[in-house]
Amino acid sequence: MRRWFWSGAVLAVWAGSAAAQQGWEFYADDAGNRGAAVCPIATASDFLCFEIGCTDDGGLDFVIAAPSGRLPERPLQMALAVDGRAVAQVSLQPRGAMGTQSEYRAPVGAAGQAALRALELGGAADVTLQSDDFRRVLSFDLTGSMQTIAQARADCAGQPVNPRD
Repeated sequence: MRRWFWSGAVLAVWAGSAAAQQGWEFYADDAGNRGAAVCPIATASDFLCFEIGCTDDGGLDFVIAAPSGRLPERPLQMALAVDGRAVAQVSLQPRGAMGTQSEYRAPVGAAGQAALRALELGGAADVTLQSDDFRRVLSFDLTGSMQTIAQARADCAGQPVNPRD
């Protein structure tokens, strides 16, 4: 998803509707990146996405993706709330720029499994990103998250599923 659509006409079409900006999607690209993502900010010139991304060893990471330079290049604290209830707090580490995009990642781990379940079952989420002099809150709908996160869980573990099952 985000790894290929952030350029050209595809982003312009995708960013054209509010529903598309709020929708969860599974992504897989030619470089092997895959996961579930929602982009509360998605315009032709800007984006900010929350993701559940695969790791090289089959695990899952919480991921924030943004244009290079949009977020501070230092660790960010992320607080995740679902339906107004705090479900996770992690320290996201910057992974550096990959072309025009930067990523911040933290392992989901065993403790984060309850947060994933809350994302799958909840109605709305808020992600608060914070560091010394920076604070940003992303709010998004969780419609479609159950199916998309389940697909990411299975695909990351090496067991791809048909999202229509």
